[in-house]
Amino acid sequence: MAYINAAVATPQARFTVLSSTLIRLESNPDGHFEDRPSQVFWYRRQPIPSFQVRRGGGMLEIETDRLLMRYTLDQPFSPETISIRIKASGVTWCFGDPGQGNLLGTTRTLDTVDGQAALERGLLSRQGWTVVDDSRSLVFNEQGWLEPREASDNGLDLYFFGYGKDYAACLADFRKVAGPTPLIPRWALGNWWSRYWAFSQQELTDLMLEFAAHQVPLSVCIIDMDWHLTRTGNACSGWTGYTWNRELFPDPPAFLQFLHSLDLKTSLNLHPAEGVHAHEQKYPQMASAVGLDPASKQPVAFEPTDPAFALAYLEY
Repeated sequence: MAYINAAVATPQARFTVLSSTLIRLESNPDGHFEDRPSQVFWYRRQPIPSFQVRRGGGMLEIETDRLLMRYTLDQPFSPETISIRIKASGVTWCFGDPGQGNLLGTTRTLDTVDGQAALERGLLSRQGWTVVDDSRSLVFNEQGWLEPREASDNGLDLYFFGYGKDYAACLADFRKVAGPTPLIPRWALGNWWSRYWAFSQQELTDLMLEFAAHQVPLSVCIIDMDWHLTRTGNACSGWTGYTWNRELFPDPPAFLQFLHSLDLKTSLNLHPAEGVHAHEQKYPQMASAVGLDPASKQPVAFEPTDPAFALAYLEY
């Protein structure tokens, strides 16, 4: 058994004590363990907490002030081979336990929801523990770009949060390893106005002035998708677009300045999935940037996983 700083490794498993209530559990038959930051967990190099390591009788024990982990050496994770007891409550988690009493988290979208919405599992549970499975998330390479884990890596990468009733400790642990969440600006908590309609610049100007005249407190005006060209004359459905419709918006800079003069934030409704087609104003630059001949008029496919596309997309 090797012991390096906060990590305790065996041939098939590695355990990293990130805090007195948070332990990373890795299992892999080929002994490969992931050190690169993942999409979720960026900051694993935490101050080393106080903990003890004991081995004997084919067992490995790791004990912190608040947790006691027991693992059967050189065995894959199973309910019989690994468990963690939360000292304060006496509750013991065994691998594979689905858990009860999770207080749930969020949902991706409210589109098509009519009534109750299904929520994802969250970090907090009345049982006092949560397991986050990070086994299949992408990792950052040396260039800072996301990529899949190695194809041969069929192991497990779990994070056990064992906090009992100390919910604040769980949230603090997650913040440490996942990174802090900045506060949203105050204006984002205000009223947002949006309507899917082919408004003209003048119509939206008149509407915003009418809201102001009636002292309706708006913070944000969303300009819906007809701000861009929708009748494209090519294979693009018109749902995606990046070029202002000058028939509806003859002077976009002036309109944006007008919105700002009313202390309104604004944003353009955008659906990027169809890529960049030849009718777009910046098509020649985009095509050239991704190695496509602009004369071909072939659409630039939306490939956000391609660094060349992503950089050109943000620039042009």
